[in-house]
Amino acid sequence: MTFRGGFRSLKRNCPICAGVRSDCRENRDNGLIHCRAPIATLPSGWRFVGEDKCGFGMYTQSTDNTDTQAWQERRQRQEQQRQRELEELARGALPSAERDTAIRKLHSYLGLGNRHRQNLRDRGLTDAAIDAGGFFTIYPDQELPYGIPANLPGVTRGKLATKVSGFACPAFDVHGRLIGWQLRVDDATDNKYRWAKGWKSSHLPNGELPITICRPVEGIKRPGVALAEGLLKPYVAAQKLGQIVIGAAGANFAGSPQQLRESLEVLKPEIITLYPDAGAVLNHHVMSQYQRTVKLIAGWGYSVQVAWWGQTIKLESPDIDELDDLGAIAYLKPAEFWQLAPSPRAARNFREMVTGWLPRIKQRLEASRKRLSAWGFGKTRETKLTQKSPKIEATEYAAGFRLDAWKKAAQEYKFIWDDSGTGSGKSFDAGRVTPELLECDSEALLRSADRVFYVTSDPRNPTTDTLADWGLLNGRHQGLVTDSHGKIRRSKPGESYTIQPNCYRVDTISSLREAGIEGADSSELICQTCPFYEACKGGHVFGYLNARMNALKLPRVRSHPASLPVTAGENAFDYSGSVLIWEEWNTILKNTRQITVTERDLEKLMLQLATTAPTHFFLLSPLLTALRQLIAGVIKQPNRFGWNHHALLRQLPELPADIDLEAIASVLEPDLEILDPTAEYGLSAAELPAGWRKKFTESDEATAEKIRTTLLKQWLMPFLRVLRGEKGYFTLSYGVLTITTPDNRLVDIAHAAKCNIFLDATGHREELALLLGIKPEEIYHIKQQQLPGAQVKRVQVAGLGRLGQHRGKEQQRRSQATVSELLKRHPNAGVIRFKRLALEGDYRWFIESRGVNDAQTLDTLILDGIPCENLEYLAAEFACIYGRVPVEGTSHVKTPVQLTNPLPEGIEAYFESSVSADPDFAEFVRRRILANIHQAEGRLRATRRQGEQLTVYILGDFALDVPVELVRATDITLEAASKTERLELAIRSAVEQLKATGQKVTQQAIANLAGYTRGHISRFQKLIVLLISDSKSEAIDNAPARSATIPKSPPDPPPDEIEWLSSEYLPLIADSPYVELLSLVDAYGKGGFNLIWNGATAEVQVKILSQAILSLLSGDELRQLARSVGVKL
Repeated sequence: MTFRGGFRSLKRNCPICAGVRSDCRENRDNGLIHCRAPIATLPSGWRFVGEDKCGFGMYTQSTDNTDTQAWQERRQRQEQQRQRELEELARGALPSAERDTAIRKLHSYLGLGNRHRQNLRDRGLTDAAIDAGGFFTIYPDQELPYGIPANLPGVTRGKLATKVSGFACPAFDVHGRLIGWQLRVDDATDNKYRWAKGWKSSHLPNGELPITICRPVEGIKRPGVALAEGLLKPYVAAQKLGQIVIGAAGANFAGSPQQLRESLEVLKPEIITLYPDAGAVLNHHVMSQYQRTVKLIAGWGYSVQVAWWGQTIKLESPDIDELDDLGAIAYLKPAEFWQLAPSPRAARNFREMVTGWLPRIKQRLEASRKRLSAWGFGKTRETKLTQKSPKIEATEYAAGFRLDAWKKAAQEYKFIWDDSGTGSGKSFDAGRVTPELLECDSEALLRSADRVFYVTSDPRNPTTDTLADWGLLNGRHQGLVTDSHGKIRRSKPGESYTIQPNCYRVDTISSLREAGIEGADSSELICQTCPFYEACKGGHVFGYLNARMNALKLPRVRSHPASLPVTAGENAFDYSGSVLIWEEWNTILKNTRQITVTERDLEKLMLQLATTAPTHFFLLSPLLTALRQLIAGVIKQPNRFGWNHHALLRQLPELPADIDLEAIASVLEPDLEILDPTAEYGLSAAELPAGWRKKFTESDEATAEKIRTTLLKQWLMPFLRVLRGEKGYFTLSYGVLTITTPDNRLVDIAHAAKCNIFLDATGHREELALLLGIKPEEIYHIKQQQLPGAQVKRVQVAGLGRLGQHRGKEQQRRSQATVSELLKRHPNAGVIRFKRLALEGDYRWFIESRGVNDAQTLDTLILDGIPCENLEYLAAEFACIYGRVPVEGTSHVKTPVQLTNPLPEGIEAYFESSVSADPDFAEFVRRRILANIHQAEGRLRATRRQGEQLTVYILGDFALDVPVELVRATDITLEAASKTERLELAIRSAVEQLKATGQKVTQQAIANLAGYTRGHISRFQKLIVLLISDSKSEAIDNAPARSATIPKSPPDPPPDEIEWLSSEYLPLIADSPYVELLSLVDAYGKGGFNLIWNGATAEVQVKILSQAILSLLSGDELRQLARSVGVKL
């Protein structure tokens, strides 16, 4: 046996103590086992040889089990130490009765979070069984209720002593008392169950760790008593079996003999059934534990049997708590069960072989994954092939007759959708609309409601001349400027403006909106206490009120959605005779609102509730405490994106059933008198003359700051309503909770209007119907007949990845190299990029990529990246539109590419990606991405440029719904090659150069020419062999051997026997549990088995390895392999 110097940690796989301690280790140089567990007798096959300098006992394998003098002396010292420890434990340990009282109090006070309750439900437990099990949710440093003893295990300084979150799995004694718990750690892959530790350990006064006696909640249906490993598993098994189940952590029943014997004496079972875990027969350490346990209870006079349902392989067979078919269980005698296990020596030899192969397997898997993922194509796992969604056909009208079509439709329909193509003149024709054309209610003129509103995201910058002479319903601002694209926009803080501010209280209004105050910009709340109210209303100073009043008198008005007057309240506007034309409704007709919550907001709320409404505070305390742990970062967010809705709910406890939301809302009602500086004197500032009002009124900045520091942000009520099941969505990222809830203000306006005309070439009728709360058939869908336009060539550049907003430096380099080359080839080209990546002169996704005509003179457009909005924002919008949160999880899909050219070599005719497991949400996101791409393409206005040749380049790996010419980035420029591609190109060039000059093709020669190290070159041996094979060049020097070398001397067993075992016997047992192989290891030894193995085919070896890897490798080793192929566990 070959050893590598140092020690190997055995963790809980020690052959001496069988997992009693976790610090055992093996000396790699001499094979000695170092263990300091206090064991009474030496395990069979081992001999004590002494102690090391750290006090560990050292053991070696031996057939001589005779106790040595050194061993007897060590046993005496350990026994004396054990007695001292027992005395210490008894002196400070909390008695069982007091433990029971304290743990039940924690169970009642801390409760069980949604995530943990669902975890237990998924294990098959009913809510009644969960409640009876005493489970409760635990967060780090959680403060405890009054009266919890300081010596309760798991407690220190009045808090729970843990740095991780999870839920407590209590242990019951035979009398039903709770005597301890293990913490089931959230999101852990190793050491999932941990004993409670604090000032005192979990040990009982007798020095033993608790075992648990679990009873079925619905009554005993099966006689006898069962034994199963752990604390949680036995509880689940007891409910499944209808039988009393005793559990012990690590199956170490023999480590708590006093509890075990006392429990059995109370229960008086006729038969005791051991339920081994899956894979236990292949783990001789676990088998040693079982043997100790059976020997112990058999010595007390009890009958023992072992349940067997073929659970040889771990991960392939269920444990007893997961077993669905209880009828599959057979019952064996202990001796029969022991015979199922292979000899420890054979198992150890085979494991050493497999783990010895692990580095090579990992290296090959990593190389394979990197090679395949270099392009982002053709991954071999099973995925779902998706097709584009069908589009519902619209009623067409002839070009030039749009207004006639709208007029006719407005006489019959309230909701009209025109999805004529981009550049077909929808906005131009909208600018020609008049109230008379659409026959609005002329009798409504006296009620100031005979209007046509053109609703757009940018009313200050009309895109057509026909809209320029419409009135503008301007929003409040602190000054406007003209940007580099010639567009009027709001000035940034500190920036000099060219258009004067139109409102004095912009900061105040912004602060009220951030605080979630309803009607934040209503005139009765803001304007009437403003020192410039009269002057603004008269149009003398600022002038917002005067301009708004005059604009609403005009027959045609451009407006931002947020500037539209409301339909209810003191300032309600009558839309009954009005027509609204919605430009790009897919982006402006929103039904959501958001409010954000920080740790400071949460602390302010908790303080106010504690001081003004202690009853409500007590009810909400578990919920708010759990939320605080998340916002404060005590519980680390799972990834860089934070907690999504599902993940957040799992961390929070359920709302109390008796909570009164209306009563809580009344307590949190904001006091808006701070906006009225004279209210404390019994007189409103609105009643004072303007001159006096100015003397009392603070500046806009001071009022805004007072709102931020004084008013309580109104987030709790929407938060509680979403928790209760109303529409909404949560996200929490880097200490900020975002609550999204429905806001039907724009929908109410649409319903109040006489008629609505929705313009969008890339919308979706079903989605519009969901937004409006109507049936799709109620929307009249029309479009203009397609006219001949320019010839548009679409070229998709593949191999750069998805190219989202957040890219690595290498991705940025490659995409920029591609764009730079394309700009050289096409001087009259424009580029659309994400805002954070945009250069001077570029257009920006989501800003100039829609609704502008600036690119209509270009002949080429380069779309850099796939324009997908923030997925959590889209999920929140989906939840408010569809009335449900997207289903959790992802699916891998292959979406075919519609090609106009032969498929380039080395790539596939589809793109593979991860999408939402919710098909509705996956389609929702895909529609948004495609809409953004088609809108961007439409900036060329191809429909107006008949006879011209236009080109659109799309950079990014995303399957479109239109035909494209698919090319690789390296087909455009070699500067866009990845590191792997550049190395391959260098190797190709070097091999060609060596062949052309007649030189020997070696790895070193290639490395010298290519400029890479020989180590880099050696990883591409297959490519090199392929390149030189046609010229019959000499084999590459120093290449690693392809197959194992068989010794020249005749092996023992003889070659014909090896051949038969390799070619005939191994294929027969390849699909069997790998334990079948151990007989070969036993019979022929490690060297003989290696010869048999090397003679087997690759297919047989793969089958056997798949069994062995799952059965033999530890969790760490399995995760190493998983990471090698890019899978996270």
